[in-house]
Amino acid sequence: MRNTWELIKKIGASFIVLLLVLMLAITFSSQPLDEIIALISGSSKAGQYNHQPISLKDYSFVYNECESQLRRYGLTEIPPIFLQNCITQNIITLYVKPVIAEDLGLNVSREFVENQIIESVKEVYQMQKRNTLPEDQISLEELYQRELRAIPLNTRISLIKASLSDSFLLSPINISHEDWNVVQTIAKEEIQLELSLVTFTNQELMNQIPVKVSEEEVRKQYEKDKEEFLSKEENKNKEYPPLNERFKFIEENIKNEKKREELSKIKDQLNQLNKEKMQDFSKIQNIVNLQPTKIQISLKQLQDGIVLNNKKINILHKEFLHAIMNHQIDWIIGPIQDKENTIYLKLIGIKRNSINENNKKIKLNQEEMERRLSFVFYEYILDQYQKRGKFQLYNLLEADKKKN
Repeated sequence: MRNTWELIKKIGASFIVLLLVLMLAITFSSQPLDEIIALISGSSKAGQYNHQPISLKDYSFVYNECESQLRRYGLTEIPPIFLQNCITQNIITLYVKPVIAEDLGLNVSREFVENQIIESVKEVYQMQKRNTLPEDQISLEELYQRELRAIPLNTRISLIKASLSDSFLLSPINISHEDWNVVQTIAKEEIQLELSLVTFTNQELMNQIPVKVSEEEVRKQYEKDKEEFLSKEENKNKEYPPLNERFKFIEENIKNEKKREELSKIKDQLNQLNKEKMQDFSKIQNIVNLQPTKIQISLKQLQDGIVLNNKKINILHKEFLHAIMNHQIDWIIGPIQDKENTIYLKLIGIKRNSINENNKKIKLNQEEMERRLSFVFYEYILDQYQKRGKFQLYNLLEADKKKN
């Protein structure tokens, strides 16, 4: 009986130690809490492709990359739709495109990638030997490990395979002489579009946000900065610049911070609107304080982009092309993201005009058309592989939002 009791006590003690280890791991881990809980509970995937799980580690890597990329546009709050789109495209790059590359016989060995990293690290090592004191130099091994921590080896291999599949599939598709005659015939029908657009960048929105900064706010921030500066050991015997020298700098910083806060509110309002089906720009106008611009343009002219407010924008994105194909007249389309430009537009009318070859000579560039055909083929292959492998990515952003 005594031996049984001793055994129970040992099991109980082991269980308590295990619990403490788990609690310490959760407390000091750099991973998000929901990810740790998911791993402990056994739900350790962000989706699946080809009957294989999409790992939370890859999702986390892509999430950080997308967040960093979108924050460069000055966003304090990133609209979930932008972040989710970015994550989806990058997960497709990591999981779907490498499979296409393997099927095409475009493979890369682990040894080749390892040698690439070693050569790159050697260059960095030699550079630091020339420019850094011996005691500050980082060993070759540590530089190599840092490189792998930044982008793991398997991720690098996937990215290289994705790049190989892109290069192969986006190579121009040769058009025969007979096919080219057909393309030229089709081009004799020109599609005319009437559009209404609102376009802006984050910087343009920030520039028009009116903010005021009081002298008291500047003084308060100055005292805070001064206290923080003098509290550091290395600044103990230094003097902090007087208020009159720092005033303009602090005032500008406070202005920019207030503008960023307002921009974040504007983005939140737009994000709410994105869920609505709208027929007029009034709500968007009230938020961004911009009037829509009306234009008439042919579909072929859109290939070169639109010059609006002294900047060139491209609206030939999936959302817009889908609207033309489905004849979505008088409904707001967007947001379309073209680099730093956010675009909302309305298709007011579509007309198809037959062009008399005697009045207007059709000019089509065969090389350009071959490149575009390859892109259509590339998009089709990518879509088919996603369907065949039953690509599924969970919306963890939405799940995290519901938890909160």
